Amino acid sequence: MIKVGLTGGIGSGKTTICNVFRQLGVPVYSADNEAKKVIQQDKVQTKLISRFGKEIYKKDGTIDSQKFASIIFANNEALNSANNIIHPAVNEDYNKWLSEHNSATYTIKEAAILVESGAYEFMDIIITVCAPIDVKIARVIKRDNTTAELVKQRMDKQLSDDEKLAVSDFVINNDDVQLVVPQVINIHNQIQKMQNICVFSND
Repeated sequence: MIKVGLTGGIGSGKTTICNVFRQLGVPVYSADNEAKKVIQQDKVQTKLISRFGKEIYKKDGTIDSQKFASIIFANNEALNSANNIIHPAVNEDYNKWLSEHNSATYTIKEAAILVESGAYEFMDIIITVCAPIDVKIARVIKRDNTTAELVKQRMDKQLSDDEKLAVSDFVINNDDVQLVVPQVINIHNQIQKMQNICVFSND
């Protein structure tokens, strides 16, 4: 099975691209979404509260996303601390998920900081989703009901598209101009051909 990593900066539209891959029958693991579940686990909650305080969780026990984001994106030390707590738990969950999909031709792991975290080194293929900065900002403002200033603050904590492209095998332009479905289908077909070559070589 080929392990594909899919990444892109905040607002690039990774979720939209992943949904197209899912329509093609490709199993997709969204590290960003799963992280939201992981931080509700007792062992992770305990570590986060110990580091950041009880105020990052609401009375119902769910994470206060806006408050947590305002803390960890304010300085690198806080962000690194959060990542060191959350990422190992997400990786454990991902490896379990991967073992449940080992019959697939290929799987996709979607993560915003796939490159920054070094996780891309464990992938066979990297896909980066790109979009103009102004388009990204507009999408996040609409999605999260936030401000351009806060979006830019989060962007500053991520690598640029160019830096991600330096380690990528494929790029998808999700600029609201170019159609994304043909781009996804083209990449899907190329990956399937790669798998066929690998199978043939092993024979």
